[in-house]
Amino acid sequence: MGRIDELRAFVEEVHPDLDLYSYYQLLELPPSASSADIRAAFYRQAARLHPDRFAGLADPGVRDKLVAIYARIAEAYKVLSDGKRRAAYDAGMSQGQMRYQEVEREKKGPQNPEDAVTKPEAKKFLRLALTAQRAGDLKGAAMNFKFALSYEPSNEWLQQQAASAEAVYKAKGTGLGIR
Repeated sequence: MGRIDELRAFVEEVHPDLDLYSYYQLLELPPSASSADIRAAFYRQAARLHPDRFAGLADPGVRDKLVAIYARIAEAYKVLSDGKRRAAYDAGMSQGQMRYQEVEREKKGPQNPEDAVTKPEAKKFLRLALTAQRAGDLKGAAMNFKFALSYEPSNEWLQQQAASAEAVYKAKGTGLGIR
């Protein structure tokens, strides 16, 4: 049996049940494997199964299945080589989960303000308002927030932004503003 025939047999055996294999099985490792063992196993599997080695494979179906298997092996390496992810994976595996489930991360940093609006016209005026705000143009900021709000009148976030910009603009105009 030639190398391509062996690969085809392997792919046809593994691919249908890919979701039943643990990351440890894909890397051919025991769950007690060290970080060095995980790295070595990944590189061994990459040398054996990397899709680029089989770019000229005549059967595109086999190549597509190989790409899926290799992607799962890369996923296994990514998860098992990270201490936190590996611990979470091991805990999930004890409950029958064969793939790592990303827990929703706490959002860090500012939310993208454009995510708060849906209509393109509102986004346009929101961008103009934010640009004016950064430039210190309080009147322009207040006006553009109002324009954005005219496209999404029930958007609470835009209502708050428009009211805040208007209040700052009015306070600044009367000498009570904050700078």
